[in-house]
Amino acid sequence: FDTWAWSIAIHPTTPETLYVGQTGWLSRDLYRSTNGGATWENLRLIPAGGSFENIIIDKKSPNIIYVCATDIGFFKSTDNGNTWQNLNAGLKVTDSPMVAPVMSLAIGESRDELYLAQRAVGINAGGVYKSANGGVSWFAIDTILRSLDKYVSVQDICTPSVSSEYLFIALQEHGQVFTSSYSP
Repeated sequence: FDTWAWSIAIHPTTPETLYVGQTGWLSRDLYRSTNGGATWENLRLIPAGGSFENIIIDKKSPNIIYVCATDIGFFKSTDNGNTWQNLNAGLKVTDSPMVAPVMSLAIGESRDELYLAQRAVGINAGGVYKSANGGVSWFAIDTILRSLDKYVSVQDICTPSVSSEYLFIALQEHGQVFTSSYSP
């Protein structure tokens, strides 16, 4: 078999509902189970192709699900994964072959405030991006990181649950974790 589960998310109020991103050489799909994993439904996230790096369910509005996929970008569902909207405006995910894979997402204090990490590929830098409108558009907030390394490669990002006053950023190439006091 050439496929493996790459990411998983559990519904915060209905724990028998699971989402799993499957990755492999021949297929890459997103699945949902509503019975604790006894059966699975392929959600057929189109376009197919990216490795599902991160699946996040909004704890305040659990019908909202975000998916980060390496080769196809950032997706959002507002109906528990039945339909998906591609939200890549401002991200470097469409200029193949110089695509910066979308790796991780963090939700800020409001559900419209999102932070996203992109990994560098070749000479195409990754970075840290913020959306103030639920992912409709993105802008870079990583000027200091880019001053350290113009080809910055961000592997993961998170915000503490008590406050989004800080971002924690894990860099791939430097093996370092940065804390930002970036205030929304």
